Amino acid sequence: MIGLARRAALMLKAMESGEDTQAAVDALTEAIHEHEDHMDTARDAIRTYGSASQYRIAIEECAELIVALSHHQRQRITLDEVIDEIADVYVVLMQLMVAFGPNRVERRANEKFERLRQRIKETV
Repeated sequence: MIGLARRAALMLKAMESGEDTQAAVDALTEAIHEHEDHMDTARDAIRTYGSASQYRIAIEECAELIVALSHHQRQRITLDEVIDEIADVYVVLMQLMVAFGPNRVERRANEKFERLRQRIKETV
């Protein structure tokens, strides 16, 4: 998702500036396929292990990220270790999206981002 949005933005920027857009289109196409593969794998995980099992895994991964962030603040672990935990949470979040409905989750996330943008504007 993150890579997909970034690549889409780069493609639009390239098109607006008149740059060669084929490379941007290719990168976006690759990102779409990668995202679809990730979502397929998330669906397979839910089907294979069951949603209850993956909920428990998600809880554990979120807890590990909390600990990693705390340890990183105190310089007890490296940034790479934090990034590993973020990636683990990202993977289980995709599984939760599949379990609860990706469109519903995306819609709600968009609403929350809009609220955040408004708060930022009010703060600045």
